[in-house]
Amino acid sequence: MTWFGALTRKLGIYGAIRYSPIYPLIQRLRNPGYFRALQREERFYRQLLGTGNSGLVFDVGANVGDKTEVFSRVARQVVSFEPDPRLAAHLKLRFQRQKNVVVEGCGLSDREGVMTLHAYGGGSAYNTLCDRRHESIANLHPGHQKIDVLVTTLDQMIKRHGVPDYIKVDVEGHEVEVFAGLSRNVRLVSFEANLPEFGSETCAVVQRLDALSGGTVRFWAAAAELAEAPTDFPLTAEEVCKLVMDDRAPAYLEFFARINQ
Repeated sequence: MTWFGALTRKLGIYGAIRYSPIYPLIQRLRNPGYFRALQREERFYRQLLGTGNSGLVFDVGANVGDKTEVFSRVARQVVSFEPDPRLAAHLKLRFQRQKNVVVEGCGLSDREGVMTLHAYGGGSAYNTLCDRRHESIANLHPGHQKIDVLVTTLDQMIKRHGVPDYIKVDVEGHEVEVFAGLSRNVRLVSFEANLPEFGSETCAVVQRLDALSGGTVRFWAAAAELAEAPTDFPLTAEEVCKLVMDDRAPAYLEFFARINQ
């Protein structure tokens, strides 16, 4: 906890400041690097989505909402999905003044119901619905808790909110189940691959998107910080599967998939 957080909590005003319009100004002074990173991402997604094509965005696995913040600046509407009830409450407070952000306090999977979320201390970005992912990182992330959370499907959320122009998925090993709950094409999606552990699962996601598109989807891979948005998506599903199953592949990749029209 920073001195600012400690002092404002002691005075009993942390919540009022943290979720007020003045907080971003304070953060801009305290942590300018964070705001420069947000600005880079905003430029990237403006280029990626293109003018007139960013009506509705689904942010699946929103965590504390930094991506939702970026999307809210470039899209007409953002639906932010977060299964951890504590983080969902944070998101609702963070975006309470932004009418173009809707927070859904649930996870996404291949079915509707209740699942166990592995949650770690401090609102960790490694929270996961995937038991195998938990087993591989548990020793590195203290404060583990099991929380029963509601889950639903992309199809159900599309019925509620409409067909998104872009779906971003960051669910720490639960990607196969998320996309199994989608039965229609979406123009643009992105998802992460943790390799080599989830190479076969990444290939399964790619094949799912390829089948939904009738073989017209193409992919682009980012191995590091997002910089310039791609103008071309050169990889086929077969090429992506070959890449992620190669022992020489980077340990982390973010894939963007676009229907080739």
